[in-house]
Amino acid sequence: MIKRTTFLLFVFVVACSSEKSPETYPESLTTYAEINAEVGCDSKYVEQKKSDIFNANYINHWMTWKGQVLSASAEDAALNLDDKGIQDLHITFADPKGGYDLMQDEVITVKFLMKIAGGCILPFDGTQAVIVQKK
Repeated sequence: MIKRTTFLLFVFVVACSSEKSPETYPESLTTYAEINAEVGCDSKYVEQKKSDIFNANYINHWMTWKGQVLSASAEDAALNLDDKGIQDLHITFADPKGGYDLMQDEVITVKFLMKIAGGCILPFDGTQAVIVQKK
């Protein structure tokens, strides 16, 4: 029983430690317009190809995008990136109070870790967001 417990504890520790730290993920210079045309609502590819491209080139990549705050809470925010008045990006802040001082319609630039591809209904989604500029 002790050997089994020790083995399971070892497997758990190895599994947890194999997760990459967010700082080690690559950075992408891809703009919202480019990614939306390739894998988002404006893409002409079939769903499987869009998914494959997103998983190969964008998931777990750092992005830096500029947009207008549509709504915000201390923990997250919804941004309009293409001036069409709808939510294009949802972010969760690295700091649980990162969005506390945001105002509706404020323009911000955020760096975030891309997690979910957007489409015509749901926005792109990212975590570990940090505001790098307010205008």
